[in-house]
Amino acid sequence: MYEIIMNELQVKGVVERLASEVAADCAGRPLVVTGILKACLHFMSDLLRALSERGVEAEVDFIECASYSGTESTGKVDCLLAPQIDCRGKYVLLVDTILESGRTLKKAFEIYSTLGAAQVEACVLLDKDKCRKEKIEAKFVGLSAGNDFIVGYGADHDQKYRNLPFVAKLIKE
Repeated sequence: MYEIIMNELQVKGVVERLASEVAADCAGRPLVVTGILKACLHFMSDLLRALSERGVEAEVDFIECASYSGTESTGKVDCLLAPQIDCRGKYVLLVDTILESGRTLKKAFEIYSTLGAAQVEACVLLDKDKCRKEKIEAKFVGLSAGNDFIVGYGADHDQKYRNLPFVAKLIKE
């Protein structure tokens, strides 16, 4: 069971704003947009289309990192899929739906910095900064979120709810 906190139209507006901010920041530089699987699916697709509408060309890559079991972070980040694109000297934009503990994003920053990216930034739809365990921030943030467990628009609970076209808070039954 869930309660909608951001409908489809609101999500679209936030994505459009973020695309404008990213386009201005990376102008004229080679860009690699890297999705952190699996939650990034809808957000990254919409963001890439919005960037394209602004004339931004980007290579697309994915990494997969896992740190959750159910609704709790395990505290350990496992990388299940490594980057596939050479990012040396390029601007890498890490895309995820939610920034919460910061562990996964920190690990992704470390990976791309080690691989020689010229600049690594993050773009998240929702920032749950009160849940942060690592000192890390996203440069591009859609909205701040509370402590609720979020589902929809790519975010899941035990692999369910990813397909919802909106963002909702999970209500425990």
